Amino acid sequence: MLFFPRFLLYCIFALLLLSSCQTGPDVPYYRGYTFDATIDGVRVLPLKKSQNIPALQGYMRDVRWQMNEPISGYLNVVIAPNSHSGLVGNNVYIEDIQIVPLSRVKIKTYRALSRDNSVLIGGRATVTDVNVMDQQKLPAGEYVIRLKIQGSKNWDRKEIYARVR
Repeated sequence: MLFFPRFLLYCIFALLLLSSCQTGPDVPYYRGYTFDATIDGVRVLPLKKSQNIPALQGYMRDVRWQMNEPISGYLNVVIAPNSHSGLVGNNVYIEDIQIVPLSRVKIKTYRALSRDNSVLIGGRATVTDVNVMDQQKLPAGEYVIRLKIQGSKNWDRKEIYARVR
């Protein structure tokens, strides 16, 4: 007889405990909301409507960011914390910048090997073949710039629509 009321009290206590836990801010992970960025002095802003950008129509990934004016192409990137930065933790740094041309442009590159310590096979980092830019400035055109940051707790990435003049 005493088992049922005690069990019921434990269940109520567990429900109260779970309901008091915070689930965290309503921020989608891995979509670029945990940091702010500027590229060549131009602020990166949320993308208003990707349907209005013809170059993005054939692009398969979900671009959520843009710059309202063209950039010079030198890719001087600055990141800054914002109100959601706690989700990625401290010691935040730019881990990777990838460039995806949306128009026909010639970018001088060379092949290199790149280690990825976030993916381990048999306890060892994976090694992939990458193309590394062999020039300081992007030619004029439209691009998606993938800007990935890493913090002590997690990572995040902005996919940014950019125009280079």
